Amino acid sequence: MERATGARTIEPRRTPWLMVLPALLLILGINIVPLVYSTILSFFQWNLTQAQVPPRWVGLDNFIRLLTRDPQFITSAMNTAIVVVATVAIQTVLGVAIALLLDQKLKFTGVATTLLLIPLALAPAVVGLLFSSLLSGSLGPINYWLDAIGLPAPSWLGDARWALPSVILVDTWQWTPFMILLTLAGLRSLPQEPIEAAVVDGAGSWQRFRFVKLPMLLPVLTVAVLLRAIDSFKTFDLVFLLTFGGPGTASTTMSFYGYKVGLQAFDIGRASAIAFLMVQVFIVFVIIFYWRSKDQL
Repeated sequence: MERATGARTIEPRRTPWLMVLPALLLILGINIVPLVYSTILSFFQWNLTQAQVPPRWVGLDNFIRLLTRDPQFITSAMNTAIVVVATVAIQTVLGVAIALLLDQKLKFTGVATTLLLIPLALAPAVVGLLFSSLLSGSLGPINYWLDAIGLPAPSWLGDARWALPSVILVDTWQWTPFMILLTLAGLRSLPQEPIEAAVVDGAGSWQRFRFVKLPMLLPVLTVAVLLRAIDSFKTFDLVFLLTFGGPGTASTTMSFYGYKVGLQAFDIGRASAIAFLMVQVFIVFVIIFYWRSKDQL
């Protein structure tokens, strides 16, 4: 009887794992096998343009070359850091400000909230093509309007000073609604008692936000910021469609540089090393994400 009871208590625990095991193995196979294969390749010198030369073990040479003798990789890493910091900071500030405005439940708030979904629904390829037309130096309407009111009309995508800010601008246009919607959802889930108590105590709008709403909103904002940071870190499509990493390397990000090394120069070993370094950064993001959100999962 004891064994039967023990079997009944253990089996329900195993059943969910047995049900998800096939899907889990499939996901691990799809994700882990390419990752391991890419990691192994990062320790080899293998260029597909030299088909007669077999892959050769070089140890850490690909990593040392990237970190010490490849100025384009250093530039791409710095550009990536600028994109992540700028997009996340701008989108967070705008997202919180607009979410606070929409939370006032003014007229047309529902329509505005619905319209915010449009940029999120557009494919990056569509956004890239749309803004490559809008920001065109000679034919774009933005430069036409700037010129009409007497303001300088820069070459947004062809000037090294403006190429990376243009990528940040387009990313901000597409992804600020994401921050707005998450912040708005967080604001509307806050308990009302502390806010009402602050009103009774005479706290103004800024004081209610700074000392009551913002502390309660921080878990939501932290998760939203980390999700955007992860997405910004792997920015590729906008760079590919808007500037193709140029002029020169002015707007080249790590993802785009990995593409150029792997699929244009066909240096598979060095491209795998770039992918490996990017994975390490992703792991840091994932650890921070798990640490901040584990209490909410």
